[in-house]
Amino acid sequence: MLLECTCVAHNHPHTLEPMEKRIVTLEDGTTKDCFVIYALGNFICDQRLENTRNSIILNLTITKHLDGKISIDKADYVPIYMYKDTSKKVKGMKLIDINKAIESYDAGHDGAVTPELYNLLKSELNKIVSIIGNGF
Repeated sequence: MLLECTCVAHNHPHTLEPMEKRIVTLEDGTTKDCFVIYALGNFICDQRLENTRNSIILNLTITKHLDGKISIDKADYVPIYMYKDTSKKVKGMKLIDINKAIESYDAGHDGAVTPELYNLLKSELNKIVSIIGNGF
């Protein structure tokens, strides 16, 4: 049986923190796959502090095998950024899929992404990858 899980959470640190896959040995000597992400940051926010506007949408692929064991087979993510258009008084917040926005800009298809926003998104993507890595 293959399960896919998308997780979005809001944690107190308000910043993205590392993830890792671990194998845990139980008291009886058996082992289990475990996945830990210490914080997903903010999903939607209007905070201004460093790293409080970038986050991820986490995707996990988990398999329950016929013998009852569960394995964590894949963890990847969609990097996101909460953009605030300060020129708008109402509805100025926009949740941006960073990779899609960058790809669209690079292909010349997205006139809504300015060169300044493009550079900001590239910088935020680098921060996210440095914290989270590329998944597994």
